[in-house]
Amino acid sequence: MSRAGLVGAALAVALACTRGETPPAHGGGHPGVAWRSRLERDHQLVGRIYDVAQRKEVSEGELVDALAGARFAILGEHHENEDHHLLQARLLRALVARGRAPAVAFEMLTRDVQPALDAALAAPAPNAEAVRVATAWETSGWPPFALYAPIFEAALAAGLPLVAADLAPAERRQLGSDESLPAPLRARLGLDEQLPAEVQRGLEQDLLAAHCDELPASALPRLVRVQRGRDAELAQALLDAAGADGLPADSADESAELGASAEERATSGLAAVLVAGAEHARRDRGVPRALARLAPGAAVTSLALLEVSPDVRAPLADVDARAGAEPVFDYVWYTPRASDEDYCERMKRSPRGAP
Repeated sequence: MSRAGLVGAALAVALACTRGETPPAHGGGHPGVAWRSRLERDHQLVGRIYDVAQRKEVSEGELVDALAGARFAILGEHHENEDHHLLQARLLRALVARGRAPAVAFEMLTRDVQPALDAALAAPAPNAEAVRVATAWETSGWPPFALYAPIFEAALAAGLPLVAADLAPAERRQLGSDESLPAPLRARLGLDEQLPAEVQRGLEQDLLAAHCDELPASALPRLVRVQRGRDAELAQALLDAAGADGLPADSADESAELGASAEERATSGLAAVLVAGAEHARRDRGVPRALARLAPGAAVTSLALLEVSPDVRAPLADVDARAGAEPVFDYVWYTPRASDEDYCERMKRSPRGAP
């Protein structure tokens, strides 16, 4: 049976796994909201979803329609916010309910763990705990696996492929070093392309701020190289998961049988979903930009799950202040804040350092 054909059978299981505590689309004063994050639950933007380009509020159903209609969907997050992971799991279940069966790629898993991940998935009844063990999550430096477990559970319940998407550690170290990169690696990651000056400048400023202004200016080119390389690798992982023409193999076969042209098949059907930090979801410099280089014309929908700011009440004002008026995400979904701890103090304690 094709993967698309499995969706109907998986749907009942996926819906049965829906967690009752998952927050509904709109928060604030909505009865029955059970946000896990404790700060700013009563903020007027909590739970609201916005189409950034149109600058209008949309429903959860409209968001799911947009994600389902894309070739690639990027679900950007704040890594330590539990609500973000519950919402990502919720969106996966909604996509399955619409008959989609995308591969699910994770920034948190490096490419070198794919064989161990595949072995865990080949077990008679794979589960999230098996994924945790196979990928050595506890030594990865990411937040506790329990935060991400709902996403894995939703994907496994629907029989969706899981993809380790980030650069292997050795290549990431290579990009962050002073050594010159081999030409094939530079070409593969698109690093010979010169970024527009404003994009380069904005990326440097944000990376410096992410490292709490404690790095010398001389380190910025290496940081930019790592960030660009990671975005390119995440994009390539999505393409690899999608198959040779950008669709899962069985979906491509079915489209061909229906008489769709190669161009139509290459730009239709939800092939893969990426779970990653919100910065990777940015259209101006993140994974969507890398996908535009690797798969011109492919439809990409990016969502940023954003924590509300206590002093920002106008919709999208925080996005404008951070990234300018140009829409860098397709959609934004506001949630409460997980912590009021100073960002730089938290980064000092994190084994991963700045994101």
